[in-house]
Amino acid sequence: MKGHFVFLGLTSPERKALQKPLMRVARHAEADEVLDVADRCWAEDAREFQYVGSELLRARAKTFDAVGAAPSAIAYNEVYNAIQTGVIGGFENEAASIQNLKFYEVAPFVTLTQHTITVRPIVMSAKVFDGLPADLQAAIMEAGAEAGTFGRALESGQDGEILQEMVDAKQIRVQPNRGTKTTTGFHDLDRLSSCFLIQFERLAGVVS
Repeated sequence: MKGHFVFLGLTSPERKALQKPLMRVARHAEADEVLDVADRCWAEDAREFQYVGSELLRARAKTFDAVGAAPSAIAYNEVYNAIQTGVIGGFENEAASIQNLKFYEVAPFVTLTQHTITVRPIVMSAKVFDGLPADLQAAIMEAGAEAGTFGRALESGQDGEILQEMVDAKQIRVQPNRGTKTTTGFHDLDRLSSCFLIQFERLAGVVS
């Protein structure tokens, strides 16, 4: 990448020390979330960010390599047919999608690996937010934090209920992974990546 991107001056050990927490979380996050963070890195001008974006994807792939799987990118509306025809042997998804899209018809065996978390960011226009008075900005931040906590609890509870509905309807057979640790305590990938980008730039002297 030399000669193609701006060089911030970070050594490889400095960069890897900063990105280590990000890489650790990336191994357990949803694939689209990792791609989103990688895209954010690739949108930066500095080559250090380009390295991080590429290494994020490699870190994600190692999770599947460890269990002998070969990750494949399939358009979401083609997953059903891909499983049915044997193009792919399985997929990762939440219970609601398995039920709503009837994936159980072609993939009735479910393993609860707890290897990933789902981030549901609440976003709004920075231009609109910056144009609001301080008291409204504070109210939005408070409401966002409250809504995020409520949403995570709601989705987590619904996931178990939907799984049980499909079990009772004999649509799926669930195999829990007894050796898997709970995902509780994982950092929010989006928040962590934002902190990482800021730390990265501060170390390089780009921002104060």
